[in-house]
Amino acid sequence: MIVFLLNTQHSPITRIRHYLEAGLQRIEAGQCKRGCLIGTLGQELSSQNETFRSRLDAVFETWKQQFSRCLQAAIHDGELPDDADIGALAEFLLSGWQGAILRAKMQQNVAPIRAFIHLMFKHVLTNQTARIE
Repeated sequence: MIVFLLNTQHSPITRIRHYLEAGLQRIEAGQCKRGCLIGTLGQELSSQNETFRSRLDAVFETWKQQFSRCLQAAIHDGELPDDADIGALAEFLLSGWQGAILRAKMQQNVAPIRAFIHLMFKHVLTNQTARIE
């Protein structure tokens, strides 16, 4: 899935959209019975074993860094305002995505993922400066 974030043939924001939409399709194809293995393991093992917690957190941190690189490129390309808080946006994107996956599994419906993607691109990953002008 990370390959979507690395595909420089598309704009940075489009790459993030493709990443999320591919995840949506994967979860929908699995009838919401499977989600994110790392997320599931993190929920189950983080309080049980420090080695697992540390390793799983490192995977999440790698994903967050990938989002951060894409978001930084979005600033560079004018898709996001210069003062966008990349760290906070990347954390919100990762945490919100993981939460949407969990809710989809629990509801056995992709509606939470669709809502997350819609709100992410309508209200969060927009160039607020461009919208005001």
